[in-house]
Amino acid sequence: MRKFLLVTLMLLITSLAYGEGIKWYENFDGGLAEAKRTGKPIMIDFYTDWCGWCDELDKKVYTDSDVIKLAEDFISVKIDADVDEETKEKYRVRAYPTIIFTDSQGKEINKIVGYKKAPAFAQSMSQVLAKVPKPVAKPKIGKIPSSKVLSPEDKAKSIYSLGENYEANKMYSQAIREYQRVI
Repeated sequence: MRKFLLVTLMLLITSLAYGEGIKWYENFDGGLAEAKRTGKPIMIDFYTDWCGWCDELDKKVYTDSDVIKLAEDFISVKIDADVDEETKEKYRVRAYPTIIFTDSQGKEINKIVGYKKAPAFAQSMSQVLAKVPKPVAKPKIGKIPSSKVLSPEDKAKSIYSLGENYEANKMYSQAIREYQRVI
């Protein structure tokens, strides 16, 4: 009985640590729309039902806590390559598993062909995240109070801060535009 309680407690703790796991979109169009909305890059897993290494990826890599944590910064899409021929051809997928990393517009950044163990897979994910700018929250109309409410100095500080945000995300043309508004 004591062993049973210990095993049950360990399973409960493990399931809480892993949470829900990676949230997968099952079609490319839905994932792409969400990526465009959020500005997050996309991780596309091309698999087939007959691919043994694809099963290993599901069991050993996508359950790894580091991979799950990094996946929060991606829009993750699982595509059965035998079903979605159009997306498979678009990214020139010829072997399985193939994982394609794209920017939020669907432009390929990196590709993994074959199986990688969890630490190497997580490293590839980190490298992709380092290449893409972090999403910038776009100001909504009326979010910055009108100049009648803000003093000229406070308005300049707000605009300058927006420029700094763009610059931090390597969006230099937008940053320059905001800095010029301050001058």
